Amino acid sequence: MAQLLGKIPVTLLIDDQGAGLHLESGELLRRLPEPGPDQPLRALWIPLLRELLPPGTEVQLLLAQPALLIQCQEAPFLSPREQRDVAARVFAAESGAGNLETAAALDPDPLAEGGHLLWLAAQPRAELAEWLAALQGAGLAPVLAIPFQRALLQGMDSLGEPSPDRIVLTVGPGAVGHLCCFHGRSLALQRSFTFPEDLGEAEELVYEEVSRLLQFIKQRNRELAFRTLEVLGLPGLSPAFCARVQGSLRLELRFLAPALWPVLLEGIRRERGRKAGLNLLPREFQEAGRRRAFKGVVWLASGILLLLFLGAGAFLFSQELVLQREVDRAELLLAQREARTAEEARVVEARIPLLRVRLAERHQGQAAAALAALGTALFEPPPGIQLEQVEITQAPGEALAHRFTVTGLAFTERSFSVGPLAQYLLALGRRPGLVLEPVAEASISDRVLSGHEAHPDQLAITRFTLKGMAK
Repeated sequence: MAQLLGKIPVTLLIDDQGAGLHLESGELLRRLPEPGPDQPLRALWIPLLRELLPPGTEVQLLLAQPALLIQCQEAPFLSPREQRDVAARVFAAESGAGNLETAAALDPDPLAEGGHLLWLAAQPRAELAEWLAALQGAGLAPVLAIPFQRALLQGMDSLGEPSPDRIVLTVGPGAVGHLCCFHGRSLALQRSFTFPEDLGEAEELVYEEVSRLLQFIKQRNRELAFRTLEVLGLPGLSPAFCARVQGSLRLELRFLAPALWPVLLEGIRRERGRKAGLNLLPREFQEAGRRRAFKGVVWLASGILLLLFLGAGAFLFSQELVLQREVDRAELLLAQREARTAEEARVVEARIPLLRVRLAERHQGQAAAALAALGTALFEPPPGIQLEQVEITQAPGEALAHRFTVTGLAFTERSFSVGPLAQYLLALGRRPGLVLEPVAEASISDRVLSGHEAHPDQLAITRFTLKGMAK
């Protein structure tokens, strides 16, 4: 059976009829036997619990037996430690502070004078210790011990907006009926009884219990006025009963839910979810539960961190592979580029001498052409000019340029002897790229030819020297 169930949470309901294990669906798994006068409870429960449930199963204790004590008090805001101190002091007068396990929970309540309502609960420590020892001996994990009335109140909060003052009729497992009177968040009064199987007898019993409860409340507190009777765990009642309750007791019937167990489980879930919920388990059990929860969170966080580290490692490894491929590719491209560069350098080195020869030939041809053009310009003087000496030298520098010096004679013809010289200078000046320096040396003298008669048109001679540059 334990292997079939698996580790599902179960609820141990302890009421007037004894103790029973219930599944989440509300189904009764097994009623636990009652011990004899001289027989310890754990000796009966441990073997049976080991057979029914696997180790580590969480067990929620739902308490509804007569020994359970519940009080509700209006209070200001109190810290969790102050709530526990108040519970210990209040129940200390009942049977001694050392004989009861106490717990408290604070609820906001607009109907309370201090704005809050303090729930106080106490359970005989000996009974609770026996139950917990049996559960622990079977390898189970007690996580919560909550009064039935507290779970009912918390569960009804999920059914809609509650009435300020209401009487709640519940029929739970084992045909046990409960009548609970709530004033806001406070439990004003509660009664338990066995619910008959016959619907007629059950309705008559409910009517008598509700009537007796209302009379008792009116005698104690006339300010409370109950207007509704809310029903949980019954699909419906007869129209005659509903009319009787509305007419005689002046209570409006409201059917909240056909099943009680889901409402109780919702109340247990809500109380467990509170930071300072009402839990009658001893402090060491609560601390153990918190340690288990913390250990679970730590293991979960460790697992998440491990997964993150593995994911980060896998990502970094993949990125390293990608970068390695990129490096290999870059090295291959670099090698190819270096090979092409070396081939181009080899080709250039092989072609440089040829280029130099061609450049020299070109430069030589340009120099020859420029020298020929300059020579043509210099060696074609106009009539009346006799050249004696022509010197042409190449100017230093990368640009092709020639310096020249011309020495000659200009004879008198029909005009002065400087006339032909002027024509020569004009002809040279029109040549493009040819720059003449100012004439620095020029001398004019008579012309005498020995052994000849002087011609009247050739009586004077001009000796000159010209300098310039051709680019």
